[in-house]
Amino acid sequence: MSGDEENPLLITPPPGLLRAVSPGLAATDTGPDEPEELITLPPGIADSATHRVATPRISASRAAAADDEIVFFPVIPGGSVLVPVLVPVTAPVAIRAEEALPAVDELADETRLSAPRYSSPPVWRLVLPTGQSVPIATVVIIGRDPIANAAWPGATLVPALDPAKSLSKTHALLEIDAGSLWVHDLASTNGVFVAAHGVDVVKVEPGTRVVVPDGAELEFGEFIVTVLRT
Repeated sequence: MSGDEENPLLITPPPGLLRAVSPGLAATDTGPDEPEELITLPPGIADSATHRVATPRISASRAAAADDEIVFFPVIPGGSVLVPVLVPVTAPVAIRAEEALPAVDELADETRLSAPRYSSPPVWRLVLPTGQSVPIATVVIIGRDPIANAAWPGATLVPALDPAKSLSKTHALLEIDAGSLWVHDLASTNGVFVAAHGVDVVKVEPGTRVVVPDGAELEFGEFIVTVLRT
C-alpha cells in the first residue's frame, strides 16, 4: 500500500488537538517527574463508553436505616400529634353450646306466656214459670199476645201463657244496654216490679226503665219471671 492511500481505520484529530513538534527536534523523555498531558475531547464530542461497575455496597448503618420506614403523622394546627395505636387482634373464642344456652333449671323458673283467653259477652235469659228459658239478644217484648213497637224495631216477641190473665197482652220490654239488662213497663194493667235479693222491691213507672240485676225476679202481676246471666 502506498503512502498516498488513506487508511479508513485511522481517525484524523481536528486541528489544535495535538501539540506541534518543531522540525529537527527529537522527542525527548519528559522523565518520571513530569506528568503526561491529558487529551481533552473537543466540544460536542462525548465519551459514550459507560463502564459497568460492581453492585454498590451498602454500609450496615445505611442498611439499618433502610429498614426503618418513614411514617408521617398528621398534625392538627394548635393541637397535638396524632399517633396511631396498634391494637392486637385476638383470635375468636369458641363458645360451647352448653355455655351459650341457659340451664334447664333456669328456664323452668321463668314465667311462660300462655295463650290469651277472651271471655265471651254475658248472655241474659228469662226463665218463665213453665221452666222455658228465653235468651235475650238485644230487645224482648213479653205479654200474652205481644205486638211490635215502632220505638224498638226488630224486637223479639215472646208470648207467654198466663191462665190467671194477670199478664197484659203487651206487658213489658227488656233490653240490653252496655252489658246491663233494663226493663220497661209498656203501660200494663198490673204494672212491673223488680225484686232483687237483699233490696226493696222497685216499681217501674211507665216511660222509665230500671236496671235488673242477675238473679232478680220480675213480677208481672201474678206472673213471675226469673232473670239469669250466664
